[in-house]
Amino acid sequence: MSPTGSPPPPPPPRPPRRPAAEMRKTLKPLLEKRRRARINESLNQLKALILPLVGKDSSRCSKLEKADILEMTVQFLKEVPAAPSAPEPSESFRAGYRACLARLGTLLPPLPPPAARRHLPELPPATCPKATPPPPATPLWRPW
Repeated sequence: MSPTGSPPPPPPPRPPRRPAAEMRKTLKPLLEKRRRARINESLNQLKALILPLVGKDSSRCSKLEKADILEMTVQFLKEVPAAPSAPEPSESFRAGYRACLARLGTLLPPLPPPAARRHLPELPPATCPKATPPPPATPLWRPW
């Protein structure tokens, strides 16, 4: 009810619903137009990226066909050297293990070389802790 006491006006009548086939006929050209616009925009971006890489002047190649842009890109990608492959997981593990042992060698207290060889056999000699004489024994101070 409205403040004056009369009932609210009825909602406006809805337009008749179109069948789905008619909606598709209407929307299909719009969707196709958007799809073509996306393709053209991507081709323009690709042209802007590829022309400097193949050594062509973009001002002289303003009206390249789409097929030309794609062919230049394919040719360029064929000539690019392949990226180095990732190391085998076992090699990566070994490298990490060696790095960890080397770090341990710097953190552990110095060990005599025979003990270091026995406990840390994987450490290269350069990173093996050097044997140093122990600090002089001082009597433990006790306040009582």
